[in-house]
Amino acid sequence: ESEVALAAEEPPIPDMEARTRLREMEVRARGTFEAEAVDGDIERHRADLEGRLSELGGRMITDNAKRLEKRAVEFLEQAYAPIADKVSSGKFESYDEYESDRKRIKVSCREQNVSREVISTFMEDRISDFASRLDARRREELQGERSKAEAAARAAKGESDVAAQKHEMEVYALKQRLEQSSAYLEEVRERERKAR
Repeated sequence: ESEVALAAEEPPIPDMEARTRLREMEVRARGTFEAEAVDGDIERHRADLEGRLSELGGRMITDNAKRLEKRAVEFLEQAYAPIADKVSSGKFESYDEYESDRKRIKVSCREQNVSREVISTFMEDRISDFASRLDARRREELQGERSKAEAAARAAKGESDVAAQKHEMEVYALKQRLEQSSAYLEEVRERERKAR
């Protein structure tokens, strides 16, 4: 029991190492039991020992796994913080750029013996958040471009309408001049006929 209590106060260790340490503790406990056991109800005491070893070993492995996961998540949060800042400020232009930074973190996690399961669980929400933010930003950009295009189309239509009105006015003015010229020409012809 004292070895399990001491293990709980030490930094967490990789699962395989914890299981190896547990087997070593169990071997020492059984050896001590066999060396110090006295005749009597030895089989019942051996069964009690095995039950206690199983209980303590399970607790030791579970506690170590929880502490190992907690330490891994803390490491991931610290390592991911610069990426989180870039995500929240919209500095990533593409998923490829984001993925490049994320891969560097995965490499450093492997160097720190962070399990793939913890990495996957941690990254799943972060990837989803990034994708949502990138999608929203792209939609805003597209909406902005669409608004600009619509404004340009309205401006072009306005210019076209002005040009059409100007053209109509010029045509009207030309028709008026033509009518005036035709009337004047008719007048001149009429005078010439009378003058003859």
